[in-house]
Amino acid sequence: MTRNLPAIPGGKRVTFQSWQDMSVSQRLTAIERIRIWAPDARDYLVRLDDRLRSDGPVTSGKAGVLMTGVDGLGKHSVVEHLALNHPPIATATIPSQKLIVVPPIHRPDAPSLTEAIEVAVRWKWPSRLHAGALPASQANKIFEALDTRVLIFDRAQFLCTDGRLIPETIPFLVGIMSEGRVLIVLVGPRELERRVKSRPELAGKFFKWRLKPFSLDRHWTAALEDFGAKLPFQDGCLTKDTMPLRLFIACWGKPPVLATLTIEAARVRLGKKSHDVMEMEDFHRAYSEYEPDEKNPFDRDLTPFALTDIIERGSRANLRDLTS
Repeated sequence: MTRNLPAIPGGKRVTFQSWQDMSVSQRLTAIERIRIWAPDARDYLVRLDDRLRSDGPVTSGKAGVLMTGVDGLGKHSVVEHLALNHPPIATATIPSQKLIVVPPIHRPDAPSLTEAIEVAVRWKWPSRLHAGALPASQANKIFEALDTRVLIFDRAQFLCTDGRLIPETIPFLVGIMSEGRVLIVLVGPRELERRVKSRPELAGKFFKWRLKPFSLDRHWTAALEDFGAKLPFQDGCLTKDTMPLRLFIACWGKPPVLATLTIEAARVRLGKKSHDVMEMEDFHRAYSEYEPDEKNPFDRDLTPFALTDIIERGSRANLRDLTS
């Protein structure tokens, strides 16, 4: 059993002949199944995967993890990928569930959070819990019964209101962490980190994992090469000429945006008679639909010098002002 998750899961590269025989819908499905991870996201996937598979201590000093980053980095995709690779395991009694993911709920007080955990694991044994136990104690009993190692609160900003953590959630989180049975992971925007740090009860209990987009370096080039090798088209469509620069500007190093843009460009290409190779014009049309009010980085009049200048100025630069 492997302990490492690949940087870009998605199966083996199909042969030229096999993807030529695929239908349009099959090709699009194949593209949608490819996942791209920035280098730090891959590292965090491997770490969490190790926690879920190993038999050693779950937490370090009864600590938790704050996984934060700007929108569009694929934080939710990381959670989905972990859940897909660690499903419940059927047993003769209570199914083992190493990973529990709690989605946002409307009223995140302690009893409701406990109920959300019960719903997430389809808990059917309420009699096994202590009558009158506090919510955190009830949750810990569930974790013990299921042999749970990681508890993830996805899009965890739902735990906040009026710019701060909801007070009732704090003793609930502390009560779970004090047992040291599971690793709590809070996934959300960078603002979530500030709100957690503002609470003395939690400030020193969380490691900070800050996801970042790709930089324009060898990691970006390698990601495009790997991604392009798995696309059901001839190789090289993402890396020839100025495409690495144009793609970087189009998504500013955010893997989910790159994936979305590529899917739409594939739709454009597959609607044409010749659809073996994706061209820059396909991405031009896809980007014009994705960002209709922005200057298109796939315009042919943008020279390598102009593209480099745009990248040096950063994502906040107005492409129209720079290239008019």
